[in-house]
This record gives sequence, C-alpha cells and structure tokens, in this order.
Amino acid sequence: MIGFVNLYKESGLTSFKNIKILSKILNNAKVGHSGTLDPIAEGVLPVCLNEATKLASYVMAEDKDYVAGFTLGYKTDSYDVTGNTVAEGNRKVPDISEIKSVLKSLEGEIEIDIPAYSAVNINGERAYKLARQGIIENAGTRKSRVYEIKFVDYSYPKVKIALSVEKGTYVRSIINRIGDLLGTFAVMHSLVRTKSGVFSIDNAFKTEEIMEMISKKNYGFLIPVNSVLKWSRVIVKKEFEQMVRNGVSIKLINYKYIPEDPTEMVFVTTVEGEILSIAERHLGDIPFKNVRVFNNREFKIVE
Repeated sequence: MIGFVNLYKESGLTSFKNIKILSKILNNAKVGHSGTLDPIAEGVLPVCLNEATKLASYVMAEDKDYVAGFTLGYKTDSYDVTGNTVAEGNRKVPDISEIKSVLKSLEGEIEIDIPAYSAVNINGERAYKLARQGIIENAGTRKSRVYEIKFVDYSYPKVKIALSVEKGTYVRSIINRIGDLLGTFAVMHSLVRTKSGVFSIDNAFKTEEIMEMISKKNYGFLIPVNSVLKWSRVIVKKEFEQMVRNGVSIKLINYKYIPEDPTEMVFVTTVEGEILSIAERHLGDIPFKNVRVFNNREFKIVE
C-alpha cells in the first residue's frame, strides 16, 4: 500500500499518536506526516505511506488554511489554553472594528515569535523540552507570510477567525500578537486545519472511518502520489530501466516519451507505470537529473 492518506487528526491526541494508530490499522505500514498539529488542534493531517514517505518534503511545502478560536483577557507561556498564565490583560472590551483592523494589519510578511512550547530545534534539543526545564522563555522569531485573515465571529471574550498562511506558521503566535495589539492579551482555545495544499477537510478520514472501510475492503482513502504531486511523467526505454534503478541519470535518446513542456520535477517511469525515480529538469544531453531512486515494483503511476 503506497500513497497518501488525508487523515483527520482529532483533538486531544498528538500527531504522532494519530499516525501510529493509522500505521497499526494498515498492518504496521511505514508512515510519515507533513505538518505537525498541536494536541488541541484537529483537522487535515496529510500522511505518507511506505515509499511515499520519501516524498513528504514536497507535500510539506504547501500553504495551509485554518479556522482558529481565541479568548481575550490573558496570556500564557504556550500562547494557548494548555499553558500557564503569565499575564492578565485589562478589562477592555474591543469592538469588532478594532479587531478587524488588527487582523488586517497582520496580513503580508510578518515576523512572529516562535512559542517556547514548540517542536523547533535549538542546538539539537526540542524547544518544548528546554521550556519545561526553564532553560528558555522563547524560541526566537520567524518570518512568515499571512495571505489572508478573515473575521468570522465575536462574542466577548471569544473570537473566531479564518487564516490562509504559508507552511511553518504558528497560528497561536499570530493570536498572541493579536492580543498584544489589542491591549487585552489573547490565547488560542481551538484550531482546525481545513486545508493543506491539495488536502481538504471535506474529504479527510478519521482513523475509525478508515478501519471500517478496510473491513469492507474499500481502499478509497488511499490517494496515488501522482494525484497529489502534479508532475509530468517521462517514460524510459525498456533497456535503460535498470540503469535508472541503479541511480544513473540517462541521456535524452534513452527516453521513450517526454511531454512537450514537462514540469520542473518529473516522475521517471517504465511503460507499465512503475516509478523508477523522481527527477528535476536539467539542461543539456541529460534532460533530467535523478533526485531519488526507487526499487519497488509496486510503486506505480495510477491513471
């Protein structure tokens, strides 16, 4: 079983725990995910199975959409409701126009604080481990692009927003900034990832749903890699397939088929559709340079 699964991560479990459950359901398949969600968060968690785990970095590079809820009035060390209160705001009750103005000001490229309680690496250690030991109070800053923040709902002290952001953006850091700008402080109390690249919440599956589908021999949850990565397919002549399997980037004359205007990344395949490698476009007599080679006859393009 090779491909991607659009897993619905449920609130209260870590991303790691969710994919371990999925692995067990799928007979201990090798699994990897793209884009960790905090334990209190839920929603889209793209999961790679077996050979597809080697393509995880290409899926991680996608932008993401969220719906987030936050509470005005206080600040925590984790920027969400799971943390310890470190400050309380004034009793100011901002009106909708103030909130909308602050949201608008945060669109574009901004520099955000990275929560101390996060999985970023600091000198070989996870930030949250250092924070628990009292070694750090913050994990530095990061530039991030916020494409859009929409106001959804407000009933003091609760606010709901929808965001479109680039990968690696900490939504709770944006909420922390919103609270600072409003002068009230704020903490995230809910987060739903509604989209990650081509993966949408509309067709995400919970682990129990996948288990039920498998019991009925329904594998409709499995997404072929070429349905996610919209790369061109190039076909190798039969006598040169083994060369590619051995890691050789072959010459132009050794290809049976190349589309007129291939994408920057391509699937290098046999006539039967077996994926021999993924490669990037290259100038000269060797049109594609192998990036990663595969040796699994079951790893195929699905038309």
